[in-house]
Amino acid sequence: MKTSIELLASYQGNRSQVLKDKRIQQEISLADYLSDEEREDLLHTRNMSRIVSHCNFAIQTIGYPIGEKVDDKHLSILSEIEVAIIKQRLEEGSGFDEIGKVYGYFPAVTKDIFSKALRKLTKHIRDNTVGNEKE
Repeated sequence: MKTSIELLASYQGNRSQVLKDKRIQQEISLADYLSDEEREDLLHTRNMSRIVSHCNFAIQTIGYPIGEKVDDKHLSILSEIEVAIIKQRLEEGSGFDEIGKVYGYFPAVTKDIFSKALRKLTKHIRDNTVGNEKE
């Protein structure tokens, strides 16, 4: 499977070749820009992206259970501010406005810190879970 940059380069090269003679009227299709393999890769990537998007939407719709305690052994990988924001958001159910006021951040910054910390936390949990299954 080609990388995105390789795919883009191929597309740009083929596009230039197809559009060289603009005087000839011709139908242009995806086949003019990409090889069969590249089209298949692109469609596969697009379908996977759509599936991930649906999963992300479902997770965001469900939300996080308020009051659920986060295990301290997992929180040890986060900075103090990340731990505080994760705990306030997940355990206490505080909003980003409320948390931001406590630490002097705008709600968008608080949300970014929360999102990054949550990604670190879930990656750490996945890595530890995968390691335990192999044993």
